[in-house]
Amino acid sequence: MASASGDGHAHGLAAIAQRQHLLGPSEQGGGALRSLLHLQLPAAEFTLETVRQPSRLYGHSLADLITLADITALAGVDDLTKFDAACQLLRTAPGSVGLRIEENGVHAGMWSVRQPQFITRLCRCSG
Repeated sequence: MASASGDGHAHGLAAIAQRQHLLGPSEQGGGALRSLLHLQLPAAEFTLETVRQPSRLYGHSLADLITLADITALAGVDDLTKFDAACQLLRTAPGSVGLRIEENGVHAGMWSVRQPQFITRLCRCSG
């Protein structure tokens, strides 16, 4: 089971790295989407603006957060190992995902983890 969990965790990390490569700021090794589009449409000009927006996933229990792995980077893992990977991460490296119990606001008492998103605007300027 440990190797299956590792495979799901590796898949999640690979998905995050791929998003960074395609959509992240060029000064951080990102922006590959523009290059890929230029290869397909050489006469077209594109602008790509990306902002990494902090956000969080919330649940009433750790089980909720493990279940939410189904809609995050692990969604591409076809079997149940994604849940094992999420569980392993929350239990062994909770600081890496910012695991905490909320103290204030509408989410008071809920568990939460960091789940940053890339907000991207792609414009075709010409061609």
